[in-house]
Amino acid sequence: MIGCWVKRQQQAPYKCAIIFWTILAVTLSLDHPFRRELLRRGTRVVLCANSKPALNDVTAEELMMVMRQVVLVCPVMNEHLAAGTLCVRESGQASPCLDLRLAPRLEK
Repeated sequence: MIGCWVKRQQQAPYKCAIIFWTILAVTLSLDHPFRRELLRRGTRVVLCANSKPALNDVTAEELMMVMRQVVLVCPVMNEHLAAGTLCVRESGQASPCLDLRLAPRLEK
């Protein structure tokens, strides 16, 4: 499975990737290199979090507050957030269960 993904990465970049966030601290630290690589390759990255609080899941509003701090120390994230190739969106949910039918529709 990983070999297929690595092979795919050697081809044309993905147009868009949506990363769904739950627990802020874990996701923030683990996916940072992944996000940077997607952005470096020309992929639009959408960070998607709950619209309303649910258990210990992060909300889109909280995620945006964190991203405002991240861009102060990461020029790559700053550049892409300003350009709109990195953005934060609400998932339309207020539950720890992810229902992709409620995920945001993205403009082209």
